[in-house]
Amino acid sequence: MSTFIPQNMLDITAPATTGLVLGLSAGLSPGPLLTLMLSETLRHGIRAGFMVAMAPICSDLPIIALALGMHWLLPDHRALEIGLGLVGGVYLTWIGLRGLKPRVYRASIPIVSDTAIPSLRKAVMVNLLNPNPYIFWLTIGVPAMTQLLHHSLNAAVLFVASFYTLLVGSKAVVAVLVGRSACFLGNRPYILSLKILSLILCGYGFLFICRSVKAWTGA
Repeated sequence: MSTFIPQNMLDITAPATTGLVLGLSAGLSPGPLLTLMLSETLRHGIRAGFMVAMAPICSDLPIIALALGMHWLLPDHRALEIGLGLVGGVYLTWIGLRGLKPRVYRASIPIVSDTAIPSLRKAVMVNLLNPNPYIFWLTIGVPAMTQLLHHSLNAAVLFVASFYTLLVGSKAVVAVLVGRSACFLGNRPYILSLKILSLILCGYGFLFICRSVKAWTGA
């Protein structure tokens, strides 16, 4: 017995599924933003982690606009990647070094924190100075959107909405899990966790700088 699937159902499920898969992959992939979210959640609580998770929604619009312009106008966007890698690497290293010396040792992890907005600002800066979102939209996101726009506007909107639903949602779920489990950490494991996350941020910063210098020198 054959199964008939309406074409309009395929038109809806294909961009939605693609967006969900890409969003989940980007949301849970190890990287500077996920590391920062873990660190801010441990330091300042679940709300701060939520704010970091929201950073792509607050900062990706100029990234997408720039990626669209470069995709249509500039075939070579290596200079932008090098510049972002250098500046972003320095910024990540600075955040990591500051995190190696926590000024306050906590007795308990707050669920609500007055530092949520500073956490969001920090996350927005990390996202804007991270070459990875630009590379994603230049190589995957913009070509997919362009292809879907030729088909229908609704398909392109569904792709973007599905992508950000799991990009932000997956990070938010991780923030809740980390925030709840942090209450069971003693002071030493807590401080050790913060220092490990800070070292990872320094490592990402160093990696970004090395990649940019290598691309610049052509080595």
